[in-house]
Amino acid sequence: MLLVSIALFCFSVCNSQTFSKRANFDIVSDYRYVVNQPYGYQVAGRAYDTTDAPLHLITFVRNFDFEGNELETKIYDFPNGRFLNPNYDVNARLNDTTIVYVVIDTEGNNDTMYNTVVWLHNNGDTLKTKRFHSPYHGEGTESFLPTAMTVSSDGEFIYFVAMVQSQPLQNNFIIKKITADGEEVWTYINPIDENYYSCSAIQCYQGSLWFVIAGWGLEAYNKLVEIDDSTHTIISEVELIPNGAVIGYAEELIMDDNGIVVPCEAFNAENETLPAIYKMDYSGNLSWLAFPNGDYRQLQKNDHLVQSQDGGYASCAVKYESIALSGSGYYNQKIWLWKVDSDGEFQWQRFYEYLSFDSGYYNLDNTAKDLKATPDGGFVMAGESTSLCTDYPNCQNSTQQGWLLKVDACGCLVPGCDEDCEVVGMEELVSAEPRQQFKVGPNPARDMLNIYVSQNPTPNAQYLSLAVHDLNGNLIKTFQLKNSDTTYVIDASSLAAGQYVLSLVSEGMVVQTERIIVIK
Repeated sequence: MLLVSIALFCFSVCNSQTFSKRANFDIVSDYRYVVNQPYGYQVAGRAYDTTDAPLHLITFVRNFDFEGNELETKIYDFPNGRFLNPNYDVNARLNDTTIVYVVIDTEGNNDTMYNTVVWLHNNGDTLKTKRFHSPYHGEGTESFLPTAMTVSSDGEFIYFVAMVQSQPLQNNFIIKKITADGEEVWTYINPIDENYYSCSAIQCYQGSLWFVIAGWGLEAYNKLVEIDDSTHTIISEVELIPNGAVIGYAEELIMDDNGIVVPCEAFNAENETLPAIYKMDYSGNLSWLAFPNGDYRQLQKNDHLVQSQDGGYASCAVKYESIALSGSGYYNQKIWLWKVDSDGEFQWQRFYEYLSFDSGYYNLDNTAKDLKATPDGGFVMAGESTSLCTDYPNCQNSTQQGWLLKVDACGCLVPGCDEDCEVVGMEELVSAEPRQQFKVGPNPARDMLNIYVSQNPTPNAQYLSLAVHDLNGNLIKTFQLKNSDTTYVIDASSLAAGQYVLSLVSEGMVVQTERIIVIK
């Protein structure tokens, strides 16, 4: 039986599908969460409806199969200016057929903000919704923002966290417990004092509710708090990393009998700020603290954490890079996915960046709003890329494009991107041929073209560019690459169907070419 299980696992991983998909809305769009479904993947997002004037924000749910083919999109439009705005990764599976997520619920010409729980069928149909308002409703509440969500192991109860910002409360949070049908059971209000508080991680474990509270102001700390699920009173509090190594609070929380694992930002031995993952026991003793590879002295952000199929942990971070736009002071952001094994040993890291053929825009921000481990051993990410108009008024001030990335167990969007990856055996992807400086997939491409540029492909890798020519030798576009060891996700939907030549160029010298085919 063990051999059969191993064989099935290797088969699922070796046949893992990878793809990249964009949201395909005209002006502004982003994907806010992604969940695994029996048929593939489901995302929820928001976009501006461009069919009528004036423009207004819509909420949508979109289904994909395992190969990234779009199955169905359901758009939810509400009368009287009301709209539901899904927040980042605030979702949970209630049972085999239903997921729940919490959205920000507002109405036109009304500053009141609600949290609305949405029960969604696997096919994207809304089963029911229920509004909840802040416990300070009517007392000048300025915002009521959902930040975390979980369900009990038996699927009988739903818990969600919401930030409350108002005067004189400043920043604080509440936790609501409701039944699977939406009846409110209790509301936990974090005690108010002169500090500011936030909570973005919550988990049910061994009959208790656990959450991470970050405090700053007069006192800065991170605590893991356990409360009684029946009385919502505090049972225990544990300081997270009491040695002061951690400077950012936990956005996720994974718990088991061996301890807790959370992502954060921390100082390494050289006093550099890096994304980090750490594990502690329930007494607050540090088991391990893991960093990705690299020399990154700028503050980096670390948000999402999932446990992988092999027992390790993958985290989705943001890699900030300064860019040279005249007088801008902007920072470029890359998606940074990295993985450790169950003992905290670093295994691999991948960077992803979205590019466009529209010459009027400069790609600026790439942000993952959600990360999930997939049944085939890989990972799926949903998020957005924002581009800055550098040719105004010939283009809009900015663009915002939602995207979905499905990678394999080695983090490769282009299969075989890392020939040394030892997470699982992928023998059929490794050949005896010399290593390529870049790899392309899919080829033929219909809308998105993924190009992996290897680490240090030339002695002068800092001067790399990608050039796209047609078969007559006409230059279509040159992409200046800020870094190697990155997968560039290029929107090729504007290219006419046909064949093109893609060249990797270093200081004016072509070091590798690939012929690509675009189909419609």
